[in-house]
Amino acid sequence: MGAILIVGGNIAYTGSVGGIGEGASYTRTLTTAITSETSKGDISTSIALGIILISLNLSINMLANFFQRRS
Repeated sequence: MGAILIVGGNIAYTGSVGGIGEGASYTRTLTTAITSETSKGDISTSIALGIILISLNLSINMLANFFQRRS
């Protein structure tokens, strides 16, 4: 999370791939979206995004633990 916040976390791409999607495109990581929504004052959205982030983290850790125990 720290490295993402240092570089800004927003990935901007201008152009098109195969003629599709011309113009500017912005992608935010989940942690940057939480920070952005909190700074805008939208606490309920930032809490919801935080719950999604924690759920993803727990799910991946549980899957990794499951596969490590099987071996």
